[in-house]
Amino acid sequence: MEPGRVALAAAAGLIIGGAVTFAYLSLQQREGKAAFEQKIRCDQIAKQYERDNSDQAGSAEVDEVVFSRARNSCVGKVIVSGNFQEYAVVDLLSREHGWSEMCNFQSGEYAKRGDELLKERDAHFKEFVSSSGTH
Repeated sequence: MEPGRVALAAAAGLIIGGAVTFAYLSLQQREGKAAFEQKIRCDQIAKQYERDNSDQAGSAEVDEVVFSRARNSCVGKVIVSGNFQEYAVVDLLSREHGWSEMCNFQSGEYAKRGDELLKERDAHFKEFVSSSGTH
């Protein structure tokens, strides 16, 4: 191969490689920005859910919230405290409960079952986040 063609092929390779790298990095930056915006939006929705579901009788706390691509929504791990302690996995936009269990906070049942229910909720949370929400 002639040296001129080798240099031309190398230059073309560098240009194409640079263009592909630029396109890839631009896409990654857009996806990162979109994920950040979804996280902010889900955090705001979680705070609103807490306000809407708290009163003198009890309070709601969203322990963790994530954006679910499968559901195109924000899904939260929720604890509602009052006379009873409710552990739940909730689509915070549709308010659909993916899983929910209660225990009597005042009877001491909470001390026996609290950790167990948190583990159950974590398992259901992962499943609910990846489900499409179409039943």
